[in-house]
Amino acid sequence: MIDIHSHILPGVDDGADDYEQSLKMVAEAYQQGITGIVATPHFRGRDQKREQIRAILQKLQKKVEAAGLPVDIFPGAEITIRSDLAHRLSQDKLIFLNQGSYLLLELPFDRIPDYTEDLFYDLGVMDCRIILAHPERCQPILENPELLLSLLDQDGVFAQLNAGSLVGKNGTPIKRLAEELVRRNMVHFLASDSHKAKPNRCVFQQAEKILEELGSDYGSQFRENARRVIENKPLDAAQPRVEKKKGWWSRFKNKLLKER
Repeated sequence: MIDIHSHILPGVDDGADDYEQSLKMVAEAYQQGITGIVATPHFRGRDQKREQIRAILQKLQKKVEAAGLPVDIFPGAEITIRSDLAHRLSQDKLIFLNQGSYLLLELPFDRIPDYTEDLFYDLGVMDCRIILAHPERCQPILENPELLLSLLDQDGVFAQLNAGSLVGKNGTPIKRLAEELVRRNMVHFLASDSHKAKPNRCVFQQAEKILEELGSDYGSQFRENARRVIENKPLDAAQPRVEKKKGWWSRFKNKLLKER
């Protein structure tokens, strides 16, 4: 199993503080069945240099091997969505997942910028595949999941769900949304988004059990998608399901049930 989103590199962002903590995170991941981790430090184009990230990753991989942990660390980044990303890409200033064609992009938590759909189109024209990091944590999508549909409507745009969201680590509303997104084929990957080595923080196995309850194929689909990203292969993703709008009586009943 491959984790495509992890802040495992030490001293780069708000993830691991040092190599000792990074190794603890790798050990926790391995206990959860993970044998490959994409290191995705926050990347804003100026505050971190790719060569610095690459050197830290190589050093960490050697320490992982010395510790006897059979886990591969792959290069990547979690890139903050900005209006100038297409321009930065043309200048070769972005970091792809495992040096392929997939970019992991993060929306602001409180809004979807007006330029987002145009940006996705421009990046697609430049042969990029986009993975949207944890859309379930974006407040506008939490309030209206249909907003995510418009972003996924373009070819080569996918979404990654945090395992913690699916098991309730981020609250009940986000858990409910996470389950809905899975059922509606609106997410395509499961990842940890791990930042620190803490007990019970890596919850892949718990999340996979929930995936089995939601549908027997979701877990295998997500694992296959992660493998394809590492191998830079296209995904065979199912079409998102559009739900019919419910009438006032159905909405009223759902509100009553939630309040009980």
